[in-house]
Amino acid sequence: GSDAIVGHTDALASATLSFILDSSARHGEPATLTKSQTVLAPDGSAAAMIGATITYKLELVTTGAETLEHAEIVDAIPAGTKYVPGSIRLNGTAASDADDHDAGQFDGAQIRIALGNLTQPTTQVVTFQVIIQ
Repeated sequence: GSDAIVGHTDALASATLSFILDSSARHGEPATLTKSQTVLAPDGSAAAMIGATITYKLELVTTGAETLEHAEIVDAIPAGTKYVPGSIRLNGTAASDADDHDAGQFDGAQIRIALGNLTQPTTQVVTFQVIIQ
């Protein structure tokens, strides 16, 4: 996991992930997790300045055929930013920050999205916001 705030570029990165499907240690098909961001400054520009809101988008794309059990996405809140309460969304649906019965959770340092059991292939999109301090 890494975070970047950049000037006039698209700030896009991706990684190929491997995962174990079950206790028999069979490995799954590769998955891609792409993290991107948009910045909205108080003046309406895309400048990364104090008070600007960064919206992060994490897109998980899997191509396998097995069911993924207990899948989750965890992402740390970048240093120098403050999490925007209530900003977690999973596939466009709001998720609470509390450790409760929905998918989202914010523990003060990172967001955690419990995806549960996923039938593949699948695409899951998580968004959340932070403010530059």
